[in-house]
Amino acid sequence: MSQQGPARAEEGEAIRTFFEGLTPAGLEQLNRIYDEEARFRDPFNEVVGIAAIRRIFADMFEQAPDARFTVQEVIGAAPLLYVRWDFTFTPGRAKAPWSVEGVSRLALGEDGRIVEHIDYWDPAAGIYERLPLLGTVLRWVRRRLAAD
Repeated sequence: MSQQGPARAEEGEAIRTFFEGLTPAGLEQLNRIYDEEARFRDPFNEVVGIAAIRRIFADMFEQAPDARFTVQEVIGAAPLLYVRWDFTFTPGRAKAPWSVEGVSRLALGEDGRIVEHIDYWDPAAGIYERLPLLGTVLRWVRRRLAAD
C-alpha cells in the first residue's frame, strides 16, 4: 500500500519516483536529486558529496542486486520531507528476500535537491538478528528487555 501524506504532490512524487525506480544504471543521475555537497547518514555510513553517496548506493547493488525500495508515505513539504519506506533485498546466500522498514529525513535546498539525507532504521531487527550466532543473542536480549 503506497500513500502520500501532506507533502506537496510534486515533491512527494519526485522522491517516490527516485527511490522506487533506483537502479545501478540510474546512479549516474543522482545529481538530479542530490546536491553536489549533500550529506548522507545511515546506521553504517556518514559521508558528504554526491560521489560518496553514489558509492554507497553502488555497494548496496553490488551486495544485493535485487535491492529495491517501496515508499509507503511521504510527509512534509520543502524544505523538509520524511519518507517511510520498506527496503527489500536478498543478501549473499539467503534463500528468500529480507525486508527492512525505515524512515528517511530529507532536507531540500532552494533548488529542490536533497542537501541532507538521514536514514533511521534498526539494523539489529533488520539484519543482525538474522545472523546465526549474533542473532540468537540479540533476540534473547530483546525478549529480556521487552515489557510484559
